[in-house]
Amino acid sequence: MSDAAFEAMCEVCNIDWQTGMTADQRGRVNAALKQLRAIYADDHALPQMIVERAVAFREVYPEIAVTPQAITGMWSSILTTAEQMRARAVREDAKREAANRRVTNAPTTTHGCICGGDHMVIVGTRDGHDLAAPCPECGTDNASYYVQGKLIRVMDKGEVREMMGQ
Repeated sequence: MSDAAFEAMCEVCNIDWQTGMTADQRGRVNAALKQLRAIYADDHALPQMIVERAVAFREVYPEIAVTPQAITGMWSSILTTAEQMRARAVREDAKREAANRRVTNAPTTTHGCICGGDHMVIVGTRDGHDLAAPCPECGTDNASYYVQGKLIRVMDKGEVREMMGQ
């Protein structure tokens, strides 16, 4: 008769239960399973629970060998600990990505430029809205564009300086 929980415990702990298992190894596996079976009367779910906790244990403690006693010693907390580590990793990834975006979107010229690296300056207001134009120091010379077939001509650098009072 097969014992799925015994086999699962041996598998996750890299114990070859079919050949060459010592009495000490068998005793440690059986002692761990005795503890778990005292908690869970239904033995059907136990193999999957053992595998889940072994995976979480490896995630939390990658340098420590998975043993039957390591699994039972952390049984009630290892899943939560692994989830907290995953959540922390997601937050750290988001922080790294935000930092990378800041670097990617960093202005190419900030030193000494009046626009602070935005490549645009405010030259006035119209109907309560700011009017922006390419920076006369670092902005493009020809930023004209079309809207619904109509050419919108952007001020040249001289006009921008004049509107800014320079």
